[in-house]
Parts: sequence; structure tokens; C-alpha cells
Amino acid sequence: MSLDERINYASWIIKNYLYKNKDFTLLYPFTTENLNGYMCNYDFKGKSVLTVGSSCDHILNSHMLGAKKIVCFDVNPLSEDYFNLKKAAFLALSYEEFIKFFCFYVVNSYERNKLAFNEELFYKILPFLSADSSRFWFNLFDSFKGIRIRRKLFCNDEESLNVISLVNSFMSKDGYYDMKQKIESLSPTFITCDLRDVSNKIKDNFDFVMLSNIACFIQSMYVNPLVDFRSDVLKIAEFLNDDGIMFLAYLYDMKPNTKVKLSWDLIYHLDKVFDVFKNENISCVSFTGINGLVCNDNRFTDMVLTLKK
Repeated sequence: MSLDERINYASWIIKNYLYKNKDFTLLYPFTTENLNGYMCNYDFKGKSVLTVGSSCDHILNSHMLGAKKIVCFDVNPLSEDYFNLKKAAFLALSYEEFIKFFCFYVVNSYERNKLAFNEELFYKILPFLSADSSRFWFNLFDSFKGIRIRRKLFCNDEESLNVISLVNSFMSKDGYYDMKQKIESLSPTFITCDLRDVSNKIKDNFDFVMLSNIACFIQSMYVNPLVDFRSDVLKIAEFLNDDGIMFLAYLYDMKPNTKVKLSWDLIYHLDKVFDVFKNENISCVSFTGINGLVCNDNRFTDMVLTLKK
């Protein structure tokens, strides 16, 4: 999608869209996963990573952990512009200003930050933006109030600051200034496509592949969801280095022995998943979940399914 097409696309969303994100039209402001809960247990230093774009927090956390090469795929054509905005903000803003600009729920999960995407801070960020993204964001801020851009271009799925700072290594005050020193060297490659076309778009091998919670949507993506999902996953797994790891699926509020309801997304039915993937080296890793962080209770866990080559 060209720059002008992206500007027109984003403008249309801001004028017309009503908060639903089933087609991934809206951007995620921050990750909805506890990335620190599992990523810190793996050695990313000097490694190559293929990751979903989403909020771009997978990219940022991988870089913080020392990844040397990051390729990002996302069906949303605005992901790269959002990454460039975040990168420029690290270069331009203090920790307090970054929070004021990006975080909707600074105090709690009910009271919105009215200064999110405020124009004064945007114009501090603007000189640090790459040429295309500079024009992209300038056009939006020239056409709409910043708070409207923040409300309409992004989905509502966002935790409060205290949780965001726990799940992202760069969102503590020390972590922020650490990232500020490292961010200039971060230049991921972006590919606009969905999971079904990833294997046709990549050429290099990777040590880690991160699919986030895409697996929660396979019933709307495929005719035979688990079988077709496995087929696409294995095509991507061919690009894993020896001993490489794919984070196959992020599962919320889940333990290995959780009693699953029939209405839950198919990927939560681990008996069916392990049956379909019975010839592959997959396993589960559990850790304190998002709700565990909200409640300060590590009995509430999330899980990731991993596939090792």
C-alpha cells in the first residue's frame, strides 16, 4: 500500500470505524500479552526473530533482549507507521512524556488520559520520524484532533500503565531509558500479509518465530481450522534454524489442566491441538497471566504453546 493509500485508509478508519477489530483494521496500542512472562526465559541475544506486528511490542522486547535481526509480518498496513511513531517517540520524549502520549489508562482501567496523542508532544516527535511516516502522521494530525486519532485508529484492548510496565521490559523507567539508548539501531523489516502467506514472503531462517494470539482466530480463517493452521505453521517452521522455537499460540487465563468450555476458541482445546500436532515437538509453558498481574495473584496464569525444531 502506497503512502497516499495508507493516509486515505487511516483517514477513512478515523471517520467511520466503530471499535470492532475482528478484521484487524485497528492498531493495538500495546501488547495484550505478558511478554516478560515468557520471553525473558529464552536467549534472544544475537538471534533472528520473525514476529507478528500488532502493537510492535514484540519487536521492541526482542530488541531489548538482544535480537540482531527482526522481521515483522502483519495484515495491517499501518503497523510500520506505528512502529516508526514509537521509535521516534523514544528518541524525542522523556519517560513521563512517552506515557502521557501513548497510554490511555495511566491511572486505572476506567479513566482515560485526555492528553493521549496531544499535538504538543506530537510536534516534538515529528522531527525524529522517517520521511514517509512523517508525512503519514503529519497528515492525520493536520486533519484530526490527536485524541480522535488515538480513539478511532486504535482498538480499546489496552491494560492500565501498571500492567503495561510489567509485561514490557522497556516500560519501566529504567527500561525506557535503556531502550532510548538502543532504539536508533533498531530497523526491522516489515511485510504486509497474514499468516497464510508468510511462508511465501520470507527468505531467511530464524531462531524464533512469534505468532502471538493469531491462533484464536483460525476458525474464521480456515475451512478445517486446526489442520489448515498446522499446514501453514509447518511451512513457516521450515525457516526455523536447528533448535529454533516457534511461539505457536498465546492462551489467556489458561493452565495445562484448565477445564475448557465448548464455546472457547478451538486453540484452547489442547487435546485436539496435541492430536493434530502429534508428530511435532510441541509443548506448553505457563506463567503469571495478564489477570494475575492485574490482581497481583500468580495463581492466574497464561500459557504459550511452543514448537521446537
